[in-house]
Amino acid sequence: MSSKANLYSVTQLRTIADENLSEVFGSLGYEESFTFTDFKLGLGLITVALSGGLFLIEKKISFNDSYYPTIGILVLYFITSGILWVFTQSSKYKDIKFIGTNDANEKITCLTSTTKYDPIYNIELQFGEERKKTSIEFMKMFDDFSNFHPDNLTEVLKKEIEKVAKKDQ
Repeated sequence: MSSKANLYSVTQLRTIADENLSEVFGSLGYEESFTFTDFKLGLGLITVALSGGLFLIEKKISFNDSYYPTIGILVLYFITSGILWVFTQSSKYKDIKFIGTNDANEKITCLTSTTKYDPIYNIELQFGEERKKTSIEFMKMFDDFSNFHPDNLTEVLKKEIEKVAKKDQ
C-alpha cells in the first residue's frame, strides 16, 4: 500500500505508519485482535446510551420523580467515562496500536510513539511480560516522493520477533 505523506510532519508520518501496522504484522504471520478496540467502543456506546437515557428522563418525568434515577445514571456515566479515559489516555494503554496473535497463539502487543520534532518511530513490542524496544527513522520507511514502503519496518519488527523467539528456545 503506497500512502503519501508530508515528510516534514512527524504526526502525519506516524499516523501512516500506525495505519499500516496491521498489514506489516500480517506479513509476519500475526492476525489482529480487535477485542481491546471493541471494549473501548462498547464503553463509548454505553456513555451515549446513558446520556440519551438522561435526556429522556428529563423530558418525560417530572423533576421530583426523576431526581434519584438521574443521580444514579450520572454516577454510572462518570464511572464509565472514567474507565474509558483510563483506556484511552493512561500511559499503559494510550499508545497501543496493534494487538494480535500468530498461529501458535502467541500474543504480541505493539505500542508506538514519537516525540514532537524527532523523526524517529519508537516501537515497543510486548510478548507476554517481556518487552522489547526499538526504533526506526521515518526516512527509512518513506521514499523521496513521500510514498510509504513498509519493507524496512517489516525487517526491523521481524528481527525483534526473532530475537525473542531465539531467547525462548
